Amino acid sequence: MPAAGWTFDDFDHLVVRDYRTPWAGDEYGRQIVSDAEEWAHLLGRQLFDFTAGRPLPGRVEGGMVLAEYHAWNRESFVRTVRALQLSLRHRDAIRRMHFHTLANCLLRMWRPVFGFPGTPTVIDRRQAQLLLAIHAANMMTTREVNLRGGNVPTPGDKDEQTLLDAQHGMLTETDAAVTILEIIRDMPHVILLPAPPQFESGPSRHNVDFLLLDVSRRAAVGIQVKTKMSQSTPRNYDEGVVFVDGTIDLGNERLATRSRRGSTLVRKAWPGLISGHLLMRANERTPVNRPWADVIVARREGLRESLHGTTDYLARAVQHVRPRLLAALERPEARLD
Repeated sequence: MPAAGWTFDDFDHLVVRDYRTPWAGDEYGRQIVSDAEEWAHLLGRQLFDFTAGRPLPGRVEGGMVLAEYHAWNRESFVRTVRALQLSLRHRDAIRRMHFHTLANCLLRMWRPVFGFPGTPTVIDRRQAQLLLAIHAANMMTTREVNLRGGNVPTPGDKDEQTLLDAQHGMLTETDAAVTILEIIRDMPHVILLPAPPQFESGPSRHNVDFLLLDVSRRAAVGIQVKTKMSQSTPRNYDEGVVFVDGTIDLGNERLATRSRRGSTLVRKAWPGLISGHLLMRANERTPVNRPWADVIVARREGLRESLHGTTDYLARAVQHVRPRLLAALERPEARLD
């Protein structure tokens, strides 16, 4: 049975506005991400207020908050992630920081949440796709460098495999966002947001990676993204959650050797393909893309090896995901569980 989405009123029962995700790392890691955690919870509280119909800041005050958040992303984000990367103990914190990468790429999608009049344009959505693809290209290039350097997880190599799995999870989320933006390109009243901590880390049956919001109908769909789903996964979630599978839905796999020294080829998850191919075909000369022309050209060089032997799957991914996503968005069912 297709998923039935949520109404905005459901969030009053599904989400705790001031919920704080318990910190599982050490004190050093907590101090490094303290500003990031505060920003994430601020965005979560604002999203809750928006769905609850509370007064919103408006264009002036809201614009100042979003400008400050964007400046923090530019000035502090890379420094924070680099500090966390010095130790494997902080891989969960790096994962949390990915929320801010997504939120910054989708920054204009937050405007209605802060009370801006109007909705994001088609150009806004195209720009968001491009920024997501650039972000994915950075991760894919790092992955390729690590693998060429011999950092291929082998049986029993738990730390390297855990880091690769975390990176693949972030790349799958990025590819999912690019795909969903393609689906809603001509739906002006529908916005896509990464789920803040209150929405992503609450009760397990309701936690999601993204929220798709129809601001005119006050309807919502929670989206859970998996690099590769197991058959039992959907049973653990509320019926309002739509799943996106990185291999089946997004086509993120390629032939690779089973191990570092092996010669047998097997199909392996290889997230980032949708974002990578989008960047390869982006026309850096168009007015929309011109501000990032140098970055686009530079990132393409690092992508060629990672994309070798793969195909552009975006159109097919849209066909896979669109029916489930829009069916859920079209039939929100208020419920109090």
